[in-house]
Amino acid sequence: MAQKGIVAADESSLKADLMDRAARVVTVTQPVFDQSGRLVSGPRSSTDPEEVELLRDEEIADAVASVECLDPLRGEWDAILADAEQG
Repeated sequence: MAQKGIVAADESSLKADLMDRAARVVTVTQPVFDQSGRLVSGPRSSTDPEEVELLRDEEIADAVASVECLDPLRGEWDAILADAEQG
């Protein structure tokens, strides 16, 4: 995956990084209360469509790279599974 420009220690690190980036794309406003303490406007979230599209493209690239890197191992996994089933 490093050859594709994706550096992560493992799949969970890759997912955590994606979740962190997604959290930064969303802007959440605080609730607004009037002087008596009544809720005037609840918390709202918004996103920048361009940032969402960029993140979406990065997520797809990460997924493609992950599959491409793991696919050559499929034969090894199949052999291990077959051996375990026989053993």
